[in-house]
This record gives sequence, C-alpha cells and structure tokens, in this order.
Amino acid sequence: MLNKFKYISLIIIFFASIQSDAMSIYFEKNIQNVNVGDTFIISAYVDTEGVEINGVDGIIKIDGNVDVLNMNVAGSVFDLWPNKPSLNGQEIVFVGGSPSNVFGKKNKIFSFAVKARDTGKVNISLKQADVFLGDGHGTRIASLGKNNSFVIDKSKNQIKNELSDLILNDKISPKSFDIELGVDPSMYDGKYFISFYTTDDESGINRYEIRENNLPGLRATNSYVLEDQSLKGFVEVKAIDNAGNIKISTLDLSKTNIIKKDKNNYKYLIISIVLILIIFILIYKRFRFKINIKKK
Repeated sequence: MLNKFKYISLIIIFFASIQSDAMSIYFEKNIQNVNVGDTFIISAYVDTEGVEINGVDGIIKIDGNVDVLNMNVAGSVFDLWPNKPSLNGQEIVFVGGSPSNVFGKKNKIFSFAVKARDTGKVNISLKQADVFLGDGHGTRIASLGKNNSFVIDKSKNQIKNELSDLILNDKISPKSFDIELGVDPSMYDGKYFISFYTTDDESGINRYEIRENNLPGLRATNSYVLEDQSLKGFVEVKAIDNAGNIKISTLDLSKTNIIKKDKNNYKYLIISIVLILIIFILIYKRFRFKINIKKK
C-alpha cells in the first residue's frame, strides 16, 4: 500500500513539473456584442508561470469573417523584434525579445486590430509558440495557448471603432531616443551609417523620417547609410506614431567620437606590419649570429 502511494505521488510530481515548464499565452478580454462593421483591439499577453523569460516566438491563427487591420507593439514588454508581428494569410507571425528578463502574469506581447466583416463565429487561437528562458542559455520552452471565440451579429447599434478611438486619444509623442553612428567593414560596403530605435506606448510607431544636411527628407527603417561620408553637418531623425505625434532627435556628425576611416589607413597598417616583421627578422638573425660566434 505504501509503495502504491509513493508511485501515485511520483506521477503527480511528474505532471506538476511538466505543467510548470509550460508558459501561458492568452488574449486580453472576452469579446462580446460584436456587430458587423465593428473594429476592436485584442492584446496578447504571456504569463511566465513564475520564471523569467527574455523572448517569445509564435503564430496566432484567426478563423472567421474578420480582417486584421493593424498590428502594434506599443506597450510591449519586448523591445527587440527580429520579426515584428506580421500577417501571413489569416495568421500573425511574431518573434520578440528583451535585453532584460521578463517576469509576471500579465506581460503584453503586442496588440492587433480586427474588423468584423460579416456574421458568423470567429476563433482566435495560438497555433504554436515558444518562449525563451532568461537562463543565459536561450532554453526554449513550449507555450500553451488560451483560445478566444466570439460571434459576429448583424449591426444593430452604432458601429464601434476602438482603433480610431485609440489614435484619436493619443496626444503623447514617442519616447526620446539617441542616434548612433557606426562603421563596419562587413556592413554597407564599409560606409558610415546611423542606427536608431524608439517606442510609443499609446498608438505605436508608424514610421521614421530622415533628413541629412540639406538633402530632401526620406523614410527609413532603423538604420540609414549616410550620403555624405565626410562626417560633416548633421542628420535629423523624426519618429512619428500612428496618431501623427512626432519626436525628433539630431546628431552633429562633426562632433562624434568615432575614428574616421581613411583608405590610406589600411595601406599604412600593412606597411607598418611588414616593417615590424623585417626588424624582428634582422634582430633574430643578429642574435643567432652572436650565439654562433660564441660557440666557435
């Protein structure tokens, strides 16, 4: 009897350990009273189940008569996006990470706006997802998903548009950010470039606009190769959110601390190395010559 009790206890402990190893990704609210034409926002969250994580990789599947209008990482606990939420058919694919560990029951991953196109049942589910433990080894753990279903009815009341309301009520500019100047022989043919990144906790970042010296402005992603490689003048970056709020950052290129590249530097470096080798060989031969004289 005692052995049987031990056996049952081991089974319980085993299944409990399996459950503790699984993270939970869920959707913010139970959607009700949806009518044709309504636009509403759904947010995906991760419950880390008592451990620390620093990344998430998943696919959300959407079945039903709805259109995905917008995907937004505003307010996300993840600020590194190797693959920002993007639509692939009726699936949203995403890969996000954080330089610091994330912990807790309600950590926002991202949100997406959905418009009800026609009547019928809609099911939003987690097709697959993994999280990465903040253990320094990038340990991958499968994540469980909590589905969300609702029914779209014929329009009876005034059409709701949560996306428009969100944009209309956003009066706050994106967060301040720095512009970093860089150069790398393995990138952009060794040309100087700038990189930048910021977030917006309300409506989210819509785009960046670059203006270099007196050149016409243009759109960019998170990096930009400088037209003027002499590092003179300035570069200005505008971060614009979905509500049109702007945050501007400027970099005076002439005051940067980066070592300016020179095509002759490589030539001088090679010549210096060759001279050092010649001197070393001459010293070595002289040393060997003295040793041979002493032996004689």
